[in-house]
Amino acid sequence: MSYPDLAAVREAGLAAKARAEALLLHGPALLDTHREKRSFKRFIGRVWIPRPADLAVPPDTLRTLTIDHTLFVDIADVLIAEGHRQPLPG
Repeated sequence: MSYPDLAAVREAGLAAKARAEALLLHGPALLDTHREKRSFKRFIGRVWIPRPADLAVPPDTLRTLTIDHTLFVDIADVLIAEGHRQPLPG
């Protein structure tokens, strides 16, 4: 079994954190939560942000929500589409 380069994982994590912070500072965010019955009644949430002007992926490839003529996108979808994720080992 090979282990990932921890320095590279840390660097990628810091880049994802910086992008998430920038996206959250872009405007208001909406938090959608519910209790998940299948996972010990934990709260599951989704964070929606207004579509960023610098979004490099088409919004039709992301989950969207429109409120008062404002298009919101799922921040997790944005981060994944921009490559801020690590492949799972195995």
